[in-house]
This record gives sequence, structure tokens and C-alpha cells, in this order.
Amino acid sequence: MPGDYGVTKTKVSPPKPALPLTERELLERILSRLNIITSVPSTFNTGQMLVVTAGIAQQLPPRDVPYGYQVIIKALPTNAGIIQVGSNKPSAENIANNYPLNINEPVGLNVSDLSAVWFTGAVADGIAWIVEQK
Repeated sequence: MPGDYGVTKTKVSPPKPALPLTERELLERILSRLNIITSVPSTFNTGQMLVVTAGIAQQLPPRDVPYGYQVIIKALPTNAGIIQVGSNKPSAENIANNYPLNINEPVGLNVSDLSAVWFTGAVADGIAWIVEQK
């Protein structure tokens, strides 16, 4: 044919679709994703820590925080001043980089371990924490 210039034309078939999932396989996939969102924790852990030395940040103890859950940190109602929270020692100790918690104020943090949280404040001021466990 004129204009073909020796090019061979072949018909390309579209890729075959993946085998359809059975109703059971589809339901199992949906339920496995919902389980992450709606799983009910069976227990929870709580604790409190007080500032030992003013201005020197302390790290919370190691404790797993399940995927999809938060640890709630709350400044104690008996505190005399503000608690400074950070993700490491220098950030908790630096007033320009930390997160200030007023007396009795909570904050939720999405961390994988409680030990990712550092805090400081006035001597004998402190925080309480709670984390759900699976």
C-alpha cells in the first residue's frame, strides 16, 4: 500500500484482566482493612512522670503504641507551670522548638513507641499518659 513504507502492522490485544476475586476473597480483603480501623483495644497502659531537674528533658519509658493508635499526654492538674514536649532531648529543652502544654492540657501523638516523647518543666511538675494496647 502506498505510504506504508515497509512497516508491518500487527494487532495488539489489550492485556487480560486479572482473574476476578471471589466474593469470599473480596470480603476477606475488605475485612482485613477494616480490622485495622475498627479493632477494639483489649487493655490500656497509664503512667505519670515528674520533672527531676528543671530544664533537663526526660524521656518517657519504652512502651509500644499499636499502629493506628495514639498516646495521650496530659500536663498534670497540680503543675505550677507549663510542660515543654519534644520529639528529642534538644527540642524539648529549646523553648523555640518544643510544644508547650498548659496545666491539665492534653495532646494526642501518633508515635510507634512512648519513648519517642521527651518533656521538661519545673521541678515536680509532670505529665500523665495513656495508651491503648491490642
